[in-house]
Amino acid sequence: MENEKIQILDPFRDISKGGKDIEARHSKTKDHVARALQECMMFSFPDWKRDISIWQHEFPTNIPAITNRMETAFHVLSYMKNWDARSLVNPLPYDSREARKDFLANLLSFKTNEAIIPESVDRLVKALRRN
Repeated sequence: MENEKIQILDPFRDISKGGKDIEARHSKTKDHVARALQECMMFSFPDWKRDISIWQHEFPTNIPAITNRMETAFHVLSYMKNWDARSLVNPLPYDSREARKDFLANLLSFKTNEAIIPESVDRLVKALRRN
């Protein structure tokens, strides 16, 4: 945030949508991301005055390629947790089954999760997170 930069991590090497030009492929995405982030910041910080739509944007290329579009959503959380604005600090060594397990464990263990989770399930979730 302090650098006023939006980074879009594109794990696909697919050139079918927008050709080889990654910026053309993601022109709408970066606009949607900027608009959504602007709304979130204004909601969270009513005195927010910075215009995110004019921030610099970049598309880092040093992230692992993903070929299966069905797995993308499960990798998003991991990318968000492990991206340090330059690279992924923890490699993603696991397959899609592990990504799904990690996604579920994170979802169920959010501190603000209001779901009543049975103690036995809670223990399993904690075990998933450790493994």
